Amino acid sequence: MSPIRLLPGVLLLVAIFLLSGCGNRGVDDWAQFAGDAQNTSYRSHALQINDPVSVWQFETDGPARVSPVLFKNVVYAGSDDGHLYAINQKDGAQVWRYQLGRSVASAALVTDELVFVGGADNKMHAIDRETGSQVWSFQTSGTISSSPVLSSGMLFFGSWNYTFYALDANSGALKWEFRTGRVISAAPAIFEELVIFGSWDGNLYAFDKESGTKVWAFETGDGIASSPAVSDGVIYVGSRDHHLYAIDARNGAKIWKTEGEAWFDASPAITPELVIAANYDHHIYAIDRSNGEIVWRFKGEGPVLSSPSVAGDVVYFGSWRRLVHAISITDGTELWRHRVRGDISSSPAVGKNEIYLGTNDGIIHAIGNRR
Repeated sequence: MSPIRLLPGVLLLVAIFLLSGCGNRGVDDWAQFAGDAQNTSYRSHALQINDPVSVWQFETDGPARVSPVLFKNVVYAGSDDGHLYAINQKDGAQVWRYQLGRSVASAALVTDELVFVGGADNKMHAIDRETGSQVWSFQTSGTISSSPVLSSGMLFFGSWNYTFYALDANSGALKWEFRTGRVISAAPAIFEELVIFGSWDGNLYAFDKESGTKVWAFETGDGIASSPAVSDGVIYVGSRDHHLYAIDARNGAKIWKTEGEAWFDASPAITPELVIAANYDHHIYAIDRSNGEIVWRFKGEGPVLSSPSVAGDVVYFGSWRRLVHAISITDGTELWRHRVRGDISSSPAVGKNEIYLGTNDGIIHAIGNRR
C-alpha cells in the first residue's frame, strides 16, 4: 500500500500549510462533505432563494452521485464517468478535470493547495488545486466512498476493504490503519484529539488520531452507513437498526436514541437546537438535540438518500423523485421544490447565494434565483 509520489516540489510547498489543518477557508466555502470536519452540514446565514432555477448546469458523462464541494469560487464535483471536475462557480465553465481509474466515489476535500478524493479504483488521490495534476495516490484494496477529513496534517478515511486509514497528508505515507468487521462507506468526523467513524459491522469507533489507539466503540443493532456529526461534545449518527443515536464523544456512552420507520443511512445535519435526519421511510425528521424527541416530520415523494444541509432557517435536500426541496426548519413546511431530470443521491453544498448538487443523469446543478 505504498503511495505513488509525484511532483515533490509541490510537497515542499504544502507541508507547513497542511500541519495547520485546512487553510484559509472563507465563510462562503463548503470545502468538504457536510461543510466541516465535524460533518455538521450547517451554516448560520440564510440564502434568499425564492424562485429557484438551475442557474447553470454542467454535464458529465455518467451519474453524478457524490456530493459537490465549494472552495474559493470553484465547485468540485465527481462523476461515474471517472472524472473529478473543477467548475467555475459563476458561469459553470470547466476549469480542469482529473481522471481517476474508475468512478469518483467520495466527495472531495479541498485545501489551499490540494484536493483529496476517493474512487472506485480503490485509491485516495491528492491533486494540485491549481493545475488538476496528481501529487500522490494511495492504493487500497477496496472502493473509497468515505469522504476524507483532514486534521493536524493527517488525512482520515475508510475503505470497502473493511479498513480505516490515517495518512500523512503531505506525502500520502501510511501512519496507521485499523481493520473493522465490515465495509466503511461514510465520512469520519473529528472531535478534539479523536477521529470518529462508523462501520457496516454496526460499531461507531473513536480513535486517538495521532497514535491510532482505540479509545472506545459503541455498538448499534445494524450497519452504520451514516457519517457521524459532532457538536458540543455529542455525536449524532444513524444506523440501519432504524435508530438515530446521540452519543457522548468523550466516552462513547449513549445519551438517547430515536426510532424511525426505516434506515437512517443519510448523514444528519446539526443546528443549535435540532438534528435534521433523513430516513429511508421517505421522511425528514427534526429531532430535539436535548432529549431525542421528534419535533416534526416532512414526508417527501420517495426515498431520501441525500443528506440534508441547513442554511439559516431552511433545510435543503434532494429526493429519489427528481426533486430538490427547501423546507422550513421551524415546522417542516415546504417552502419550494425544484424539479430536475435525474434522481438525487448527492447532498447539497451551500454557497453564498446558491446550492450545488449532482443528479443521476450526470448533471451538476447550481440552484438559486434567476440572475
